[in-house]
Amino acid sequence: MGVNHGQVLGATKILDNGPDLSHYTIALMSEGYTQAQMPAWEADARDLMDHLLEQAPFDELELRCALNIYRIDVVSDESGADDPRCGDTGPGEKVKTYFDATFCAAADVRRTMALDTQTALLVLLSQVPFWRMGLVVVNSTVRGGTGGSIPIVSNGGTDWLDTCVHELGHSAFGLADEYPTYAGCDTEEEGHDVALPFEPSEPNVTVLQQLLPSGFKWGGLVDPATPLPTMQNPDPDCTACDPRTEPVDPAGNPVPNGTVGAFEGARYFHCGIYRPEFDCRMRTSSKPFCAVCAQVVRDTLAPFEHPPSADLLSPSVAFPDIEAGTTVTAAVSLAVDWCDDLTFWVTDWPHRVDGGPEVFHDAPVLDLPLGRNPTSPGSGPRTAYVWVSYQATDPGDTLLGTISVECNETHEVFTVLITGNTVAPHTVGVMLSLDASGSMTEPASGGDSKEEALRYAAEVFVNVMPDADGVGVNTFASDATEGVPIAVAGGVLGGGRSNAREFVLREYAPDPQGLTSIGDALALSDEALGTPGVGFDEWAVVVFTDGMETEPQYISDVAGSLSSSSRIFAVGLGTPENLDPATLATLCSGSGGALLLSGADSGDTYFLLAKYFLKILAGLTNTEVVRDPEGYLPPGVTVRIPFMLSETDTSADVILLTPVPSAVDFTVEGPTGQVLRPASSAPGVTFARGTREAHYRISLPALIDGQPAREGTWHALLRIDLDAWTAGDNAPLLYRYLQQHPEAVANGLPYAVQVQARSNLRLAASCHQDSYEPGAELRVRAVLTEYGLPVDGRATVTADLTRPDGTAAHLAMPEVEPGVFEVLETAHQAGVHHFRVLAGGTTLRGYPFTREDLLTGFAYHGGDDPSRPGSAGDGGGLEQWCRLFRCVLGAVTPQTYDRLGIDPARLRHCVDQVCGSPGMTTSHSPVDLDPADIDLIRDAARQLGMSPPRSSRGDPRRS
Repeated sequence: MGVNHGQVLGATKILDNGPDLSHYTIALMSEGYTQAQMPAWEADARDLMDHLLEQAPFDELELRCALNIYRIDVVSDESGADDPRCGDTGPGEKVKTYFDATFCAAADVRRTMALDTQTALLVLLSQVPFWRMGLVVVNSTVRGGTGGSIPIVSNGGTDWLDTCVHELGHSAFGLADEYPTYAGCDTEEEGHDVALPFEPSEPNVTVLQQLLPSGFKWGGLVDPATPLPTMQNPDPDCTACDPRTEPVDPAGNPVPNGTVGAFEGARYFHCGIYRPEFDCRMRTSSKPFCAVCAQVVRDTLAPFEHPPSADLLSPSVAFPDIEAGTTVTAAVSLAVDWCDDLTFWVTDWPHRVDGGPEVFHDAPVLDLPLGRNPTSPGSGPRTAYVWVSYQATDPGDTLLGTISVECNETHEVFTVLITGNTVAPHTVGVMLSLDASGSMTEPASGGDSKEEALRYAAEVFVNVMPDADGVGVNTFASDATEGVPIAVAGGVLGGGRSNAREFVLREYAPDPQGLTSIGDALALSDEALGTPGVGFDEWAVVVFTDGMETEPQYISDVAGSLSSSSRIFAVGLGTPENLDPATLATLCSGSGGALLLSGADSGDTYFLLAKYFLKILAGLTNTEVVRDPEGYLPPGVTVRIPFMLSETDTSADVILLTPVPSAVDFTVEGPTGQVLRPASSAPGVTFARGTREAHYRISLPALIDGQPAREGTWHALLRIDLDAWTAGDNAPLLYRYLQQHPEAVANGLPYAVQVQARSNLRLAASCHQDSYEPGAELRVRAVLTEYGLPVDGRATVTADLTRPDGTAAHLAMPEVEPGVFEVLETAHQAGVHHFRVLAGGTTLRGYPFTREDLLTGFAYHGGDDPSRPGSAGDGGGLEQWCRLFRCVLGAVTPQTYDRLGIDPARLRHCVDQVCGSPGMTTSHSPVDLDPADIDLIRDAARQLGMSPPRSSRGDPRRS
């Protein structure tokens, strides 16, 4: 058939020992494999490569290092090869294949094969320009093969892999066939009795009559005691093959297998030509190469051999400005080139020349986490690493020392300078100020009460914050109350962390009768931040509230007296109408903090609050959110969550939020498959588990299972541990959760995984608005920097928007200037507008990165009105008071009505008459009330700590 029935898909380097130009490069090509059979071709090519490297002398390391091997994928329209009639054999079939391969290349010998050599050469040149040898493998059930400029072999015989090596002996190394016949000793072939007396060019056959050690090709390998000729054909007229199956000398004595001599019968002739050994791969494909042929292979590949080499890339290793108490790793880097593993030995370790401490906290300041004899696995040119760890000592300490590293294979010794210094960590002291008003006892979305959701979310903040930062807690209702003072968090069981966690989980409890005094909370927190003897580089207050202010002091009362050195963050659970957040938003943004609101339907309250707290923590600690997905984890399923870290990242926290974290097998997989487990002892890696979260803290680069891991795609792996699921303390936790969430039986445990990184690549996202009324313009702005420079033209930023009515939009954020991205959204609807900002791109060195952030904007009727009920002065107008009174009525419990002696139905009726029915505006004409009703409202307002309403006419009785 015609050629080119198919197509060339491409080439894959399956053995890479370096540049093709300096290596003996072999290209394996497929023929007669259809598109559906390409997986079989990939397996065949891999088997052929493995088999070749197992055969002597290719199994010698020096020769293997000399080779590169490619697989060229060529698809044919049909499977097989042409199989014409060949004497009494062959079915006479034609097949449409790319190289037009055929059997019966030699008349009457079906096993001989041929192909369109010109087409094969063009494919080789286009796919592997620096090829040295090609080989075509034909997908056929018929056994066959032939050498030539491009050898061709079918995979139809059980010995086809050996046949391929045999044919390479011809084509790559110029070896002759050593069998004494062409068509077979059992055939009556003519012209193959005695070879002509002309010396052949092949190095493994000779016709020389004077067989002396110094007089023929391989004489130097012949033992002087070996007779020459060593064995001759006993047929006097040479019309038949030598029938003997064991080597013997002319006197009939046995000759050991492997004896190098001169054995008659080779190159398709019975007599007159000699081969080096009795048997060889060039006579029987399944046998190894004889000594002469093996030496020819070595001599041919010798110019391509590459001895091991190692060159020092890092004459010094620096640990600059390492924060006290942390452990970091760095590497002595060496450029190595060899096709096998290289090993090293640290000959001089450790050697400090500055007189500094050798041990800190009962551990070596300098250490070798992979030991003194690390290995660089792999093949070809690469970078090898000898890893050094440094445990930072006390602030102000410096490090100066040396390390000597020897490459065991090259015997070279490299001396490396080690330097470093320890600095105090940048720290932040945070006061958590938690709402403990009566409304916190109400149910929350997701099954918990507001109280429980806040308790668990605040615990996440406390558990995940860095060791050197400080945390304290206070609460507020009608007044603010001290909880625990700010103290350094410490490790997993550190004093400040433990005290704050214990208070949040065990002592925080709402007051059922409590009102809401946010101003008191801010004043108390501000006072706590100035505690004598407690010093941090930065101070912050994090306020959580679920309602608007109903008790003095108010925000406006204390705003002018708050310290200008602290940042204020706030989380509001509810709608803007219920929270009245305009004043709080102004206070937060003016201090460099931020306000986050949940909105009307917050989904699972715990997850949302925990994410808000983690966002605030990231902002306080200069940490970036890399990824923040969520979903469900069914039993029996492993969820793999990918995330990307780059060379700009210095540490990473992988945080799991889930109702029963102890029932989840939570591991982290590095870019090359290394796995971190809770019990891992990798340097700079810690694991901790709380009530509803667990997290890994990883210093980068990390050494996981002895392998370095930093830039690349990592995975968080989640799987329900069925044994732990129902064991010990998990059983009651699970039972309670399933009672509250019966859908979990089918769906599994909900989870969220947030990955944070301390990084030199930073995303600063913000939402600015020109008004708090519906119709406000919300400007979402994102700034990306790397080492302080704009990420210019290397990133894409988008924002996922969820509006108050649940509608969603995916907003592109154009790059308005280098590294700055913006988008505008008009807040037509009253309520909370949620933005999830997503950034992705490449670092200066070309590694991919992702970043995320959560923002909220809001609008509500009256948001720009500076008047507010209960503020200093003569109070707000009737509409403001109605909004506040209706909000309060929704928060008052039945017990409160009983304690005050108020009929709730009558009170609500009165409010409806004054303010209109729920959902109506309050700009309608007031309704006259009975004086007793006016007294009821006045009394209720007074007992609830509120000023009575005033109409524009000044007399509430006449309104």
